[in-house]
Amino acid sequence: MMVYTITNDDERTYDCALTLATRFCTSFQLVVRNENAPSQEELTWTRDVDVLAKWRASSWPGTELIGADALLVRFRLDQVGLAFLRSHSRFSDWYSPGPEDLSLWRSDGTWLLGSISHEHDVFLQLTELEKSVIRSDFPLLDAQIQRDEPEARS
Repeated sequence: MMVYTITNDDERTYDCALTLATRFCTSFQLVVRNENAPSQEELTWTRDVDVLAKWRASSWPGTELIGADALLVRFRLDQVGLAFLRSHSRFSDWYSPGPEDLSLWRSDGTWLLGSISHEHDVFLQLTELEKSVIRSDFPLLDAQIQRDEPEARS
């Protein structure tokens, strides 16, 4: 898989990425940092979205904390989940003190999209098929991605 940076965090690019995710992803993940972490019962911002899992971790796509951890919440990417994601208009809207660092996940447990909200950094990890679909079906998104160096992301 190759990694690409999304160079423009605007409403149209965000919408294209979410539409792409409906073809290849089954879940999405958001992060709640320790200083803002509610108890698991207080995750009222999840609304009616189907929560698949919650756990504490020190790393997620694009981020590795040293000496700290955060609450990660994985949700089902269905019509309700997609509507929840569309309640925001760009990747950088997912920013602390609320949930942040949106990532989109394939059914095999690998991530398709990761983000570091406070740095306005969004990136895709694409198979050849996914890149081909972007090229043919999502020209606006294709124009907004730039290939990263091979060791740039983990």
